[in-house]
Amino acid sequence: MGFLLMMQIHFVSYQKCLILLMS
Repeated sequence: MGFLLMMQIHFVSYQKCLILLMS
């Protein structure tokens, strides 16, 4: 459960980084 939560948080932060790079 904790592992999935960490994966989700990591994915969200990765998406934010991608959006920042695109704009």
